[in-house]
Amino acid sequence: MINQTKSRAAAGAWAAGSNDPDQWIGVCLGSPKKVVKVALQGRSENNQRVTQFRVKYSQDGLAWHFADDETFFEGAKDANTVVTHYFKKPFVARSVRINPTAWNEHISLRFEVYFEESCNY
Repeated sequence: MINQTKSRAAAGAWAAGSNDPDQWIGVCLGSPKKVVKVALQGRSENNQRVTQFRVKYSQDGLAWHFADDETFFEGAKDANTVVTHYFKKPFVARSVRINPTAWNEHISLRFEVYFEESCNY
């Protein structure tokens, strides 16, 4: 979650098991939602961060599509500055994944996916 900090119970970010471009973290929205933006931060109190990423989405968990025509989004420049990207083409999805493609030190991030509540799509 954005602005989560390191504590005894939490590391202050998600950290991938290994550093390679096949890593991802995702969120299930439960029901179809119109996704309009994503926000990203580096790892709390650390230099680990994702510096570039892509976003994938799915309505069924089987067929995945890239957001904004496979755009590579700019990631975090430091541990705490929030980087927000509004999608040029908002999409309807039940699941959204962040796929890191470049990073500093180790793949680590905090993120949020923002959507519209009404489902008139």
